Amino acid sequence: MLDFEWLKIYRQDLEILSKEQPKNIDIKEIFVGNKLKYLTRLAQFFVTQEAITGEDFITTIPISSSDSYERVINEIAPCYNFVRGIYEFGEGNIPYEIQLEHLNNQTKNGVDRMIYEQSLNLIIKDLYVDRHSIAHGFTNRTVTYRVDTTKVNKLSLEQTNELTDVWNFLCSTFLQNYGYIDIRPSYWLCEENLIKNRAFRYLCTISENVYLFVDDPTQRVIGINIL
Repeated sequence: MLDFEWLKIYRQDLEILSKEQPKNIDIKEIFVGNKLKYLTRLAQFFVTQEAITGEDFITTIPISSSDSYERVINEIAPCYNFVRGIYEFGEGNIPYEIQLEHLNNQTKNGVDRMIYEQSLNLIIKDLYVDRHSIAHGFTNRTVTYRVDTTKVNKLSLEQTNELTDVWNFLCSTFLQNYGYIDIRPSYWLCEENLIKNRAFRYLCTISENVYLFVDDPTQRVIGINIL
């Protein structure tokens, strides 16, 4: 087990308050006619990891309003080849979830270009691009830790403002519908110098409820939950 001043093992189940999901659903393909012009920070947050690792994910985004629907359709959906809406059977024209699959080549090339030009958001880069450490092996023995955010050196208001729009979107969709925000960083080990990581500091600046899921004994950070 890890023993850092800013990290404490959490032995309870996380108390997550989520909306009840519909029992009867209808799945429909969504045609996205608009072409991608540039990667907004919201798009960067969702596509960078898949573009870098080459893994093929199914990304599911909960929809809480017509505004969140429009943002997904206009900023994120054009990055993918397949877009599906999950609808409550017989209810309205806006899905309660959107599934995105198969990142298109234009988006992959766009992420590569932004990395080369050093225009990718630095916090997103810390989350998904920079190889701080690489864990060898995977044991699937997971330990949950709660971060004592009072022990973490916070980012300035200017540093956090650049992702305020993304954070607000995550709160109004994932936090509102699921009760938590789930982030899966790449190449993170839970070691002492993680406290200096810009993305880690950002998460501890915007929330007091930060939980790490760590593979033991490789110390690979499998996921981060923000409640």
